[in-house]
Amino acid sequence: MSSSKKRTIGTSIVVLLFLAVFVLLSFTRTGTSPVHAKSAIANSACTGNGCDRKSPVTLECAKDAFIAKSANFPGGVVEILFSNSCHAGWGFIKFDKALPSGLFGDAQIARTDGKFLGCSDQGGQGIVRPGGTTCYTPMLGDITPNTVFVAGLSWNGTSWVQIATTQRF
Repeated sequence: MSSSKKRTIGTSIVVLLFLAVFVLLSFTRTGTSPVHAKSAIANSACTGNGCDRKSPVTLECAKDAFIAKSANFPGGVVEILFSNSCHAGWGFIKFDKALPSGLFGDAQIARTDGKFLGCSDQGGQGIVRPGGTTCYTPMLGDITPNTVFVAGLSWNGTSWVQIATTQRF
């Protein structure tokens, strides 16, 4: 093996050891991992059903959100966003283009216990209006045995039409 390859391998080992020591020192100094510390902030605001009807943005649950389920429709997507730290989900709808005059959009999140919320409910962003592309719903706690799903809706000028539905999460 050439001396330059040995030097590169040696440097890589030193960098890995430094990172391992840094993570270990961070953990022992704070008593919690950096990821766990972020979760504690969100948990102090709400958890599970205590998050019902609350804003994921205001309570910072959106900081660790991931897309749990999604469903495409012609012209956009509807999603369940979920926060592990808050144990709650919320609906999100995104249209590919700004809605034209007279058309509106909405997302509704529903839980298996019968509760459901739309973008216009307290804690949500408000429905998608002409010129807009997105909206999110307030949160619903998602703790076993309950699951949630999200439906995307479009106002066709006379009524709301369901355009997509995610699988349950």
